[in-house]
Amino acid sequence: RRAALQRAHFASPRAAAGSPAPSLARAMHRFRGACRGPGAQLCSGVGAVPRPRDAPAFFCVPRRWLRIERLDHAALGVRDLQVSKRWLSAVLGMEPFRADDPHFADDDLAMVRNGAACVALLRLPGREAPLEGSRSQKGHFAFRVSNEEFETFRRSLPALLERHRVTPEQKVDVEEQDYDVQRSLFFHDPDGNELEVTTWDSEPSEESEASAFLRSALLLDVRTAGEFRQVALPKSLLVPHVDLLDESAGGIERVLAAVEGDKSAPIAAFCAAGVRSATAKAVLEAHGFTNVQNWVNIEKILYSVSQSR
Repeated sequence: RRAALQRAHFASPRAAAGSPAPSLARAMHRFRGACRGPGAQLCSGVGAVPRPRDAPAFFCVPRRWLRIERLDHAALGVRDLQVSKRWLSAVLGMEPFRADDPHFADDDLAMVRNGAACVALLRLPGREAPLEGSRSQKGHFAFRVSNEEFETFRRSLPALLERHRVTPEQKVDVEEQDYDVQRSLFFHDPDGNELEVTTWDSEPSEESEASAFLRSALLLDVRTAGEFRQVALPKSLLVPHVDLLDESAGGIERVLAAVEGDKSAPIAAFCAAGVRSATAKAVLEAHGFTNVQNWVNIEKILYSVSQSR
């Protein structure tokens, strides 16, 4: 059914009028799978294929799924925010995050992080105790590290737990598990919450520098709105280059908002032939952005992603 619908789409007047060619569509399908996971919408400008007469009412192609980028944070119920922050800093190297933001720091909430791993500490109300029970009953969360980091941490963890024990009753034992392809260390925080540090023996193959840049970069499309409607990369941000040149158009502000105010964030600018994206790169750098690359066009981005797989 899917193949028939695809043939019907590419034979339709809409496809003839400017929708992506089948080869480009297939390449974008691979790009979508490499960067966003299965089920993401192929192109923002291509509409759903008409529903077959005998298909159920909910039938629609392509189906759009929620695009999850990563786990944002995990939450821990703790009795004392300050004690937990000190313990997590001493044992896991976690640092305060948004400590001066009243939305993320008050008497009942504190955020800490190490790299991309972020933990929300929630003060337990009154006499409420942390979750109790076995690992399967109450759950836990794991921090992933490299093989080398795991070995170093494994040797130092028992002494760390003993040195930073908050109460005589606090558990300081370490349980080590070997799952053949994965190894894990299980231990507890001062409130009895179970934590895990894990590593995988089969590390993923190293990405090229270009692919690694693309995977973390804001994909900045500086073409026109009409070109964007015809074909667009998933999760790309449209800011026509004229909106960057005209300071009153708000283009710079939109880019700055997309990178959450971080002018050192990676940005991959592209257009159709590389001329407008070169201009966009120069304009952004003139406004203080320090990590902008000219990626020319969609085809170059797709080719780079396909080479890394």
